[in-house]
Amino acid sequence: MRTMKGGRLAAWVLAVVLLLGAGPGAWAAEAAKSVAVTVKATGEVFLAVGGGKTEKALKTGDRLNDGDRVRTGADGRAVLVFTDDKSQLKLTPQTDLVLHAKRTGSRTDKEVELSTGTLWSKVTRQQGEFRIATPTSVASVKGTAWWTRTNPEQTEIITEEGIVALLSRRTGESVDVLMGRTGSSDGDHSSVRETTPDDQQGLERGELKRIVMPITDGDQTRELIIEYYE
Repeated sequence: MRTMKGGRLAAWVLAVVLLLGAGPGAWAAEAAKSVAVTVKATGEVFLAVGGGKTEKALKTGDRLNDGDRVRTGADGRAVLVFTDDKSQLKLTPQTDLVLHAKRTGSRTDKEVELSTGTLWSKVTRQQGEFRIATPTSVASVKGTAWWTRTNPEQTEIITEEGIVALLSRRTGESVDVLMGRTGSSDGDHSSVRETTPDDQQGLERGELKRIVMPITDGDQTRELIIEYYE
């Protein structure tokens, strides 16, 4: 697993508060209103528009909006990139999440509601808040990279870049999870340990890719250059 240089560690901080391919093609004008784009989808990957009950196959190039639910099956994998700041979500098999986003001027606040599964996140410096909510936690971030592994009983954070402040809601216990360390909590107790090969098993960023997408907003067109881990 790749980690960042120690000299950059202090610049990026993650605060966690425990509370609970094919080419993309051209985009139409409404693309500017979407919150994220699917840059890769393989195997069983499903989309429920607006979080509804009806699912359809999610394909590379599909745009995603506020309230959309994405679910991967036993062999499904997907990479989603937010269009405003290029923050990235990489879904592994058996992952279920809902995207939430609210725009206020140039600011976009985002929340990923992760109910189960394993998710890699790469969050850039941005205007607006970025959170990942699980059944046991809420992670508020600004510029970092980490894995979130969750089920209804426990949330685990594996920090690759930055620092994780892990705070239990019920006990008020707080621990710092630095890069190269793993923090876990069941909502009552939090612990930190050195990340081991067993913790990292199956967690790979993949190969770095680069694509260019045209986005039309009114009578102006701009190019969105996206680098993502496949």
